[in-house]
Amino acid sequence: QTEITAFTVVVNDGSLTASNTTTTVVSLSINDAPTIIGAVSGQAVNDNATIQPFSGMTIGDVDNPAQTLTVTVTLDLAAKGTFTTASLLATGFTATGPASFVFTGTAAAATTAIGGLVFQPTANRVSPGLTETTVMTVQVNDGTGSPSPSTTTTNSATSVVSTSINDAPTVAGATANQT
Repeated sequence: QTEITAFTVVVNDGSLTASNTTTTVVSLSINDAPTIIGAVSGQAVNDNATIQPFSGMTIGDVDNPAQTLTVTVTLDLAAKGTFTTASLLATGFTATGPASFVFTGTAAAATTAIGGLVFQPTANRVSPGLTETTVMTVQVNDGTGSPSPSTTTTNSATSVVSTSINDAPTVAGATANQT
């Protein structure tokens, strides 16, 4: 976005006055990068529970007018877990692959949406008592290419550490009253 401001310069030396009406300043709006704040690493959860890993995250963009942002959340390995179907439906995020989820909207809507994601670790991937860390990468792109190129901000600081819980043994295939 370009804005032009015209100035009139008047100079008076006490005897004569000179005027110039051709002085202008042309300002060009620069596309500022979106921001991601509030990422938390090492969030603990048991492998039989869920967690909202982005509940304190804020996504912002100072550009005016507000731009439509595309937010992509990628898990380091799909086998470690996923976001619950209910949280994807409630937030407007859609799966674009086994470990990739996308949302499009304003910064305020993106903050609300990402805060509502609920992560469910995959149960029993490691031995009971051991932990597994899932790193989550958040990318925010403002999609604006003119007059400046679009900008993407990336943050990989969010992680969840799931502890494998010792599940009770089960018996299957038993038939009652066998002799």
